[in-house]
Amino acid sequence: MKKILTILLLCLSSIILISCKSHTEDPSIAIITNITNNLRPGIENLEKVTSGFQLYPSVEGVSISYESNDTAHLILDTSNLPFVILAKIVRPLENENDAHVVLTATLSIKHVKDDNVETRTKSFDLTILAITALTEEDKVEDAYNSITLPNPVTSNFPLVLLSSHGVNISYASSNSSYISIDGDMAIVTRPNNGYGAVNVSITVTFVLGQSVRTKIIVVTVAEKQEVELTPEQKINNAYDILTLPVNIDHLFVLESFNMPNIVGEGVNVSYLSTMSNVVNPVKNGNITNVIINRQLENKIVTLIATLEIEGAYSIQKVFELKVIGTELSPELKVQMVYETLVLPLANYIAVTTNFNVPSLVEDCLITWTSSNYQVVNVSDSGTPIIKNMIITKPSVDTEIILTAVISFEGVSLTKVFNITVLAIDLSKSYSIEFYGWGDAAEMENYTTLINQFMHDFPNIIVSYQADNASTYPTALRNRANNLPDIFYMPDTEFMAWASEEDKLLDITSYFRANELDLLWEEAVNKYYYNRTTGLAGKENNGRLYGIPKDLGPFTLVYNKTLLNQLAQANNVSAEEVSLYTNPSRPMSWDEFVSFLHKLDVNPTDDIYGITHYEIEAAVYSNNADFFNQDQSVQTITNPNFVQALQWIADLSLVEHLMPSADDQISTNGYQRFFTGKSVFSFMGPWDNIAFWQSTSFDFDVLPVPYGKADNAKSTAWVGSMSYSMSKKTKSPEAAVLLAKYLCYNEQAQRKFYDLGQQVPNIKSMANDEYINNPQFTNAGLPSNVSVARKGFPNNRQVFVDIINGFRDENDLIGGKARATYYTYNSLWKTDFLDSLVAMWHGNESAYDAMQRLAPILQAQLNEMINDYRS
Repeated sequence: MKKILTILLLCLSSIILISCKSHTEDPSIAIITNITNNLRPGIENLEKVTSGFQLYPSVEGVSISYESNDTAHLILDTSNLPFVILAKIVRPLENENDAHVVLTATLSIKHVKDDNVETRTKSFDLTILAITALTEEDKVEDAYNSITLPNPVTSNFPLVLLSSHGVNISYASSNSSYISIDGDMAIVTRPNNGYGAVNVSITVTFVLGQSVRTKIIVVTVAEKQEVELTPEQKINNAYDILTLPVNIDHLFVLESFNMPNIVGEGVNVSYLSTMSNVVNPVKNGNITNVIINRQLENKIVTLIATLEIEGAYSIQKVFELKVIGTELSPELKVQMVYETLVLPLANYIAVTTNFNVPSLVEDCLITWTSSNYQVVNVSDSGTPIIKNMIITKPSVDTEIILTAVISFEGVSLTKVFNITVLAIDLSKSYSIEFYGWGDAAEMENYTTLINQFMHDFPNIIVSYQADNASTYPTALRNRANNLPDIFYMPDTEFMAWASEEDKLLDITSYFRANELDLLWEEAVNKYYYNRTTGLAGKENNGRLYGIPKDLGPFTLVYNKTLLNQLAQANNVSAEEVSLYTNPSRPMSWDEFVSFLHKLDVNPTDDIYGITHYEIEAAVYSNNADFFNQDQSVQTITNPNFVQALQWIADLSLVEHLMPSADDQISTNGYQRFFTGKSVFSFMGPWDNIAFWQSTSFDFDVLPVPYGKADNAKSTAWVGSMSYSMSKKTKSPEAAVLLAKYLCYNEQAQRKFYDLGQQVPNIKSMANDEYINNPQFTNAGLPSNVSVARKGFPNNRQVFVDIINGFRDENDLIGGKARATYYTYNSLWKTDFLDSLVAMWHGNESAYDAMQRLAPILQAQLNEMINDYRS
């Protein structure tokens, strides 16, 4: 709108200059004539007005006043004269017609030759669309944002099937044994006491015309209470559960909302308002529509909820609502501007160009200051309601604090924005080389993202090359004297590379705390290294030599289709299956073995309980490790370690639930699992694309089982890689910028998880969007594979739980880096695994094997410590 008005004024100025030359009469007449002929409100379509706009009270010396013939729908706010007149729009409600309003402009100018005043008038017919004029997409979006479900649940709960805008809403449950959909009700069946809560994903689909959206909401079904609750206890529990919708602030009510009529275990709720002309509760099936009718002034209204079970005890819960009037107080005006004020930046931590900020919003004056005017200068060269933020490239990435003071009629609030201005010089051309690994799908993914990066930063040319994972480490080492500008660095190779003075660039100074705070702390901490002590980690005063490409938890996966078939064939109850496949309740080793025996009752057929077992998963989950805390002493003779390896061997030798060592060599685990010959195996997030495309069965993930040792917890191994930069790069700013883009740009991270590449590096995205409402597309899938396949695994929360680690003593699921991350080479691990053949074949016990291998491993550790920590 502002751009249109600016162009219009430039055109008017040109017309005026030409026109004035042709008049012999008073020049002011020509000026006002041309201004009148070309005057137009700064909106694109007068017949479809949906939002407010600005009018200027003077143009080229011509004074202009405005009048509306319908002040109910078009309000002219002149409080900001002489700078601007704000035209405020009040759209008719849904049940009203569009408003047709006449806006009349009166123009005047004083003659140049005498004291007479020349005047003109011009009228504009505006059509202010009623709220019903929302697009299909708008209506679907509104419904999408309005739907929430109770969590956790203990009883049936109502479902909204039709939004206020006519959007049809449907629901599908991932586990109808616990939540089934029956019309406008969700029927809840709680697990028996002692079986633990169950998470159920509810897929909500919104349809209006050609517009369709879906969201996934995870609902926890609480287990049954050991003792049946009394009516009084049920009502008291319902009292605690009953709240206003999450999007309604009781101190700032602007719009209507819904409240449930049934809460908890069969508790009925009815509603009464102390001011029904403002807050009107209307029962509508299983919900109550609380209709809000705003008045001119603020109104305090009490909404009284009565909770009762028929013929039993009842109580009331009171909600005091402040319904905001159409004429806001200074305090509320300032508060509203404070809450909605944002910077017009796609990424606060990657600022490279100038941008504008408002200095006048909703009558409120906004005064801006910068913590560093040499980098970000607040310029007055903008319009009366706009300030320009002028960026001067710093020598290094620089964190800036922008402070906005919002004030109106003596009321003020201060809002602070933290931004990072990048050192990249957009006037300079850069050319960098990026080297990675991956199959054809991963290379295609990275090519897509790098092309987008070059589109966003056209002055940076990126040359991308990739090898396969098996040859990459050797190929990178062969290039040690001529490294690419930016490249993959596996966590298992990191310490050896970081220890060399001339290989990896120290990028500590290129990152601000607010950037790294976006990421998993465990992921960032992996790539700090102290070259003096030879120890990794920020806590060891390390410097940063890479930022995470990803964190990859490697956990248990199961063939859901095969498991259910075997359970049904062998009379394993649905309740027992649910108990053992609960993603928030890890199985013990004994439970895991017992469950597999119930499924795999025939040890002589070609179907196995599990394809193989990850050594780190067993060792870590039995409260054991390969080394002590500083990796100077091996601990493989620890009884917990020995027990873990013997347990793996016995899965094949004693339990016959896993293929023999020879069979595992002849048929690898993936091949066996993909062909439906095993119930369980292991997978990481990077396997998703292969699972989506190569399997015809449903699959899901679970935490790894935990062992028998004291304090044993489910602990999967977590792999990782970094984006590291060459110390000799001639373009460190461009290489770091590409690394930042790939590491934590929201668009890039969303693309990565959509393509089955990884869990998002951005913590907030992983904990919310990725788990609950992933934005999956058809990208990366063959034409014969539905996007619905990307819904698997449903238990994505398990990946996130593993990455999150053990936050407290009650946390049962976590992860830990592979053992080779903590050492300076992985040759010891290869030797260790090669030395276990006799144990896998039953010719040597785990105890004897570890006693034999302990001195060998200790000698290897001593050699590495002498080489790297001296």
